[in-house]
Amino acid sequence: MTDASSEQVTIDGTPDDDTPGASRNPGLATQLLAECLAMVRHALSNGLEVSPQGLKQLNAISAANPALINNEQVQELGRIHHELARSVAPATPRAIVQLSNSAGSRLHFLGPVPLVRQLSLVSILFLLGLLGVSLSGSVNLPNLNAGLFNSQGPVLAINQLFLLCAVGLGASFSALFKLNSYVSNVTYDPRYDSSYWTHIILGIIAGVILLELLPDSLFKGSDFGKPALAMFGGFSAGVVHRILLRLVETLETMVKGSGDRASAAAQSLRTQASEQRSRVNSEIAAQLVELNKELEQSDGKGATEKLNQIIKKLLGDHRE
Repeated sequence: MTDASSEQVTIDGTPDDDTPGASRNPGLATQLLAECLAMVRHALSNGLEVSPQGLKQLNAISAANPALINNEQVQELGRIHHELARSVAPATPRAIVQLSNSAGSRLHFLGPVPLVRQLSLVSILFLLGLLGVSLSGSVNLPNLNAGLFNSQGPVLAINQLFLLCAVGLGASFSALFKLNSYVSNVTYDPRYDSSYWTHIILGIIAGVILLELLPDSLFKGSDFGKPALAMFGGFSAGVVHRILLRLVETLETMVKGSGDRASAAAQSLRTQASEQRSRVNSEIAAQLVELNKELEQSDGKGATEKLNQIIKKLLGDHRE
């Protein structure tokens, strides 16, 4: 009869088929051990609290038999992993492992993770493109302010390329700045890498929209008006998005305004008619009460005359 504590799996992901009841999910043990070791190094390097008992058990698991991990050790690794994750928070185990595994790259001086290096290279390319295109004599404030509809040919192309480089520089700077905050806090998650490239694309689109929506007269007499606005549009795509939403809301209000005013006018007329009817009914009720009193106190002649007056008044109001 085989003892459950002897069930083992290889740390590289291959189950020990010779052991009955061997675990069929060895990748979990590999991940737990790698993340625990990375978190211990991170915690010790940053002076964070680490349980001595957990450190002793982790050292025993990784050093005594690094090739095989049994089920009880996997359970113990899970407990140690939970304690370490709470100790290193807000840093995440995934980010700590990712940052610790990227130190050997030749481009490590550009950033600790591949995405940071890629965005850094893109930012450098936009910067070099901006400086290179600006060397052309066709790139000047009059040509930049001319826009798409007042220029043409190579002059338009090189000036639009200059503005696109400015927009791209602002967008890549924004994405790189945002990513750097996650890397600094050790909360970077590679699952969201595509969102940073989307951020750059949205920034470029927002910058172009912002440049073409505003009138040309806005940039007259302003040094570097359009280039600065291009970088602003690329950096703050969210602001441009909110501006467009506000324009849409304004247009909707203008379209719905006439219908709302007509509805309000009709409601006002109905209210006035209702108030007038209530006033007339109140007057008639008061006269009928007075008539009833006269009927009780007289022989009926005065009441008959009073009733005729009420009828004439009602007929007169109806004719009106």
